Amino acid sequence: MNFVRRIKSNVYTKFWKRKSERLSIDMLYDHWSGMSHKYMLRHGIVCMIDLANFTTWCDKYSSQIIFQTMTQYNRDVNNILGKYDQLEKIEMVGDCIMVIGWVDNNKDVYTQMIGFIKDILSNISFMKQLFISESISLRIGIHEGMLCSGFLSNPRKYQVFGNAINIASRLQSLAHIGTCLGSSSTLGNIDLKETTLLITPKGDYTLKGVSKRIHCSQINI
Repeated sequence: MNFVRRIKSNVYTKFWKRKSERLSIDMLYDHWSGMSHKYMLRHGIVCMIDLANFTTWCDKYSSQIIFQTMTQYNRDVNNILGKYDQLEKIEMVGDCIMVIGWVDNNKDVYTQMIGFIKDILSNISFMKQLFISESISLRIGIHEGMLCSGFLSNPRKYQVFGNAINIASRLQSLAHIGTCLGSSSTLGNIDLKETTLLITPKGDYTLKGVSKRIHCSQINI
């Protein structure tokens, strides 16, 4: 029995060490026989919102106050999001929120996403009042691409994966406090006549783990 287990362990280890032979999503789906998970491949816009200086703020307050404040912050974001029927919040992890709009040949999603970003940036002053801190602010990153969505082990937890999420997250971390940094390819789909936002080209960015440089623009209210 131990001999059989060692063989299985070696096969499993060798299988995952073949990094040059990365499995596609479809291959993984077919490989694990018995899995009943379903997924969808769709084109979406990813918006990552992160609280700047949140860690420093947390160091000053109890867990109860942090929880209560973040609960209200989450409600405030949900209230803003409620104005945009084509956008959905996928999840909130710590102080980071991910919002996605599914394009699917619907150009209105771009207009809704830029409207949502404008509303979020416009509410920074109210957010400072909520956190009772002038140092608290936001950084936002947006990018678009093909996304794979569905349910994994938990049928109640909707998950989304894709390189566009990684890029949006990287852009968010590079954005100046109180602004949004987006890929120019995504922002190029927005009708600038319909927004009062200031969009400034910022040049090419090298992102960690991303092979190609991404040309970006900054959004200010």
